[in-house]
Amino acid sequence: MQMAGMGLMTLPSLAATASNKNRKIKVPAYLQLGDTIGITCPAGFSLLETIQPSIDLIQSWGYKIQLGTTIGKMDHTFGGTDVERAQDFQQMMDDPNIKAILCATGGYGAVRMVDLLNFKSFKQSPKWVIGFSDITVLHSHLHQVVHVASLHSKMCGSFPKEWATADEVQQASILSIKDALEGKKISYPSIPVEHNRIGSAKGLLVGGNLKILENLNGSASM
Repeated sequence: MQMAGMGLMTLPSLAATASNKNRKIKVPAYLQLGDTIGITCPAGFSLLETIQPSIDLIQSWGYKIQLGTTIGKMDHTFGGTDVERAQDFQQMMDDPNIKAILCATGGYGAVRMVDLLNFKSFKQSPKWVIGFSDITVLHSHLHQVVHVASLHSKMCGSFPKEWATADEVQQASILSIKDALEGKKISYPSIPVEHNRIGSAKGLLVGGNLKILENLNGSASM
């Protein structure tokens, strides 16, 4: 359930994609009111005051929040050392009480910790991983290696400080996270052009940040 464009692919990558065309992708359970969403920093650092608006809004939707140990930590531009970020993410993957993992921010750093993660328990009881930008590393790894769907969307740092004064597009983008987590149908309208053809199609939407996908080319995560 990842969105956006695909990166450049080598012939071996294309062959792998073709051979895995019918691969089963597991969809995590949708959330229920009262469920807990964990917030962590697998890439750049984020301060509590920066993500407080997202915490307040998500709690107003009827969900609980569990903050990871990386919130407020800083190691250069990262939300803690590679090991600290991996341990925090691992704890959230393995905690049965956490039903979704929302990344606080992107930046850079997920590629430095993804190979430190153990997805054995996560495969058995998958949960939604939410984010965009550098979190494309995790989205791509989850799709290609773990075979679990994830959610390409805004993160905590993208939530408006004042909901009432946010523009309609920003509000719609944020509310689409709630709809996706609850399994509601989401539409993606676009302006029609003369080359459009009427019809219907069905398939997996896979992608993310194009530059990240390009950099992942040739790795197991791609």
